[in-house]
Amino acid sequence: MQSALALTLGVMSPLRLVVERAFAIRGRGIGLEPGLPLKVTDEHRARFSVLVSRLDGSELIAEAVVEVAHTWRPTYRAWAVMRLVGLRAEDVPEGSVVIEN
Repeated sequence: MQSALALTLGVMSPLRLVVERAFAIRGRGIGLEPGLPLKVTDEHRARFSVLVSRLDGSELIAEAVVEVAHTWRPTYRAWAVMRLVGLRAEDVPEGSVVIEN
């Protein structure tokens, strides 16, 4: 069964993201790349729990939210950024796997 978040993003459940880059968002945690495809609805704004599995074998539970990326050209497809609340970029190194918990 697909989760509400997976249906919103148009992906299979559970949501799974392999981190290519983590970047700081001042006062708001970190954003993760790559971006996610998005079917734009209000459901994507709900916070949810994720498991972060790092390459060194360690894991942590984090709070995540998916936000619509702002674009200035209407011809761009909608996409979203997963943001992890309260973490630093170095907490989620490249290659970490983030899975909806």
